[in-house]
Amino acid sequence: MDRLTKEVKEYAKKCGADLVGIAPVERFKNAPARMSPKDLLPSAKSVIVVGIHHLDASVELGGEPSPHDTGPYDIQCTAMNPKLDDIAFLLGRFLEEKGYITLPIPVTNIWRYKGYKDLKVDFAPDLAHRYAAVAAGLGEIGWSGLFLSPQFGPRQRINSIITEAELTPDPIYSGKPLCDKCMECVKHCPTDAFRKEVKRINKIEIGGKIFKFPDTNKWRCAWAENFALSLDLKIPEKVDEKVILHTMEKYGRRGGEAGSCLKYCMVPERRYYDNKYTSAPHRRKEKLNVSAREIVNKIKEIAKENSIDLLAIGNKSDFKSHPLVHPEFHLPDAESIICLGIKEANEENPDFKGAILRRLNYVEFEIGHYLDIIGYSVITRTEIADDLVARQLGVYEGDFCFTTVLINAKLPEIAWKVKKEKRAKIEKEDLRRFSKKRGADLVGFFSQKRFEEFKNNILKTKLLSQKENFYIEDKGYIYGPYIPEIKSPPSSIIGVNFLYF
Repeated sequence: MDRLTKEVKEYAKKCGADLVGIAPVERFKNAPARMSPKDLLPSAKSVIVVGIHHLDASVELGGEPSPHDTGPYDIQCTAMNPKLDDIAFLLGRFLEEKGYITLPIPVTNIWRYKGYKDLKVDFAPDLAHRYAAVAAGLGEIGWSGLFLSPQFGPRQRINSIITEAELTPDPIYSGKPLCDKCMECVKHCPTDAFRKEVKRINKIEIGGKIFKFPDTNKWRCAWAENFALSLDLKIPEKVDEKVILHTMEKYGRRGGEAGSCLKYCMVPERRYYDNKYTSAPHRRKEKLNVSAREIVNKIKEIAKENSIDLLAIGNKSDFKSHPLVHPEFHLPDAESIICLGIKEANEENPDFKGAILRRLNYVEFEIGHYLDIIGYSVITRTEIADDLVARQLGVYEGDFCFTTVLINAKLPEIAWKVKKEKRAKIEKEDLRRFSKKRGADLVGFFSQKRFEEFKNNILKTKLLSQKENFYIEDKGYIYGPYIPEIKSPPSSIIGVNFLYF
């Protein structure tokens, strides 16, 4: 492995990737036009593929009692997908700083539903991440059409980064077969997509290996997952765009779904069952030799690094007689309850709460992911009443946002809160260093006086009338009266996104 490849892999792991593989562009020779690395970046030489492991319990316990009841599976959208996009972006910037043009591909959430020009593929992403993962030596394609890794089965999200850097490729996976055609994906598919309207059996060659799986009708497959139609409706024998639109108009949308093909799949070497816990297979994993105190210290470290203001850990016995909070309803073998809180410091900014919730989503996943990787069952994004959990643990404050993580490890009870420091003078260089540490490339400052001059010059152009409130953000748009006026003028403003203080 050359030095640059080693640096790329180490940096990807540092950013949070569980899986990292490298594929040469030659392994994509069978990709359709507009979906191959060289169609997207003509100078491409390598594709980096990164993956993040799903929390096992979020897959095993999500989608109950109906696939529409996604519950903890939602961590995929609230944390995993944004985190994967962050990793891809950071890797792209890392390589561009070394002189290599690099193109991060977003996580696949939106497809071209119909073929476009010379692209004859429906439901086509920019690049098929699942095939890229195979080309990068990370695993195989199963009968479900999902990517399977030997470590996690189908339980990972995948992203790809195309680069003109010539990196050392990983060998194609050559271990034990990862799909034994158990057909659980077929039995549990709520739209019967693996038996109805199957066009043929796909035969796809990647790196000298051939993978076979049903070529399903993606309109049928997307009935609930993409178009949010109810799975309780009678699904016609033939599903196409016209049927989807007609059903949507007649019945409306119910909601998305947790994919049953993912839920009920697990590679043979790691598959086992406990029907009292869940109908889905468990993933066999080993508990690492980490003490309870070490776990608590790591959780505190994650909380501190991510600007969490409050952390409490309680025991399931704390909720034994609670009328409204039952941890075992959400995680059957729950032992400890983790409460995380962030103070809502700026109620006047409508975007501030969204930023807090995004941060909480990230942190609960980071903590859950750490616990999962060292061998525990852990769940987030439940329907548990977060405020009631905080009250029961004695840490509730009215101006905080809370979230809850449940784990089947017995941990020491703690209540930790960031100490308030005396207000000190803020130095520009401190803010600049802080912002760059968090990923900003450019950090600039301007005074209220300069802002007022800018505002007056804009008003002179007649783009805005004097009566309109004035608000600007870095996306280049000027917003009108529906943005609340800043009640007290800021003394300074910091970008990249404007921060008033």
